[in-house]
Order: sequence, then C-alpha cells, then structure tokens
Amino acid sequence: MADLLLTIVTVGVWALSGVVGNTTHRLACSAIRKVQAALLGRLREPRNHDLARAIRRSQLLALKLGLKAYRKLPHKNEELTLISGSAWPRGI
Repeated sequence: MADLLLTIVTVGVWALSGVVGNTTHRLACSAIRKVQAALLGRLREPRNHDLARAIRRSQLLALKLGLKAYRKLPHKNEELTLISGSAWPRGI
C-alpha cells in the first residue's frame, strides 16, 4: 500500500512539474522572442535599403541641378542667396 501511495505521489509530482515547466518554458520563449524582435528591428536595414539610397541620391542630384539652373537665371533681387556647391555632400 505504501508503495502504491509513493508511486501515485511521484507521478503527481512529475505531472505538476511538467505543467510548471511547460508554462515557464512558454513564457521564457515568448519573452526571448519579443526581445529578439525588438533588437533585430533596430539593427536590420530595410529590405529596400539600396533602393531608398539610390532614390535619395537621385533626388539630391536633381535638386542640385535645379539650383544650378536657378542660379543662372536673371534675378531682380540680388540679395537672394542659394546654397553654394561646397555645401553638397561628396560624390553628388
């Protein structure tokens, strides 16, 4: 009789330990996934990073060309000043 009681208690402890362990594991995995997503979200470049850089570069070049053309136009108000060519980033 004592052996049966010991077996039942042992199986009960194992079952309870399994439930607690599974819950703890699920919560830990969820927390790790959230932290990982937050960190990777900050570190990863967007998939279209190269495209975004190319578009931005072409926009800056178009603005530079537009300002150069505007500078060549005759102006009544000579006090109007524009960005000088040295203010542009290198390579554009």
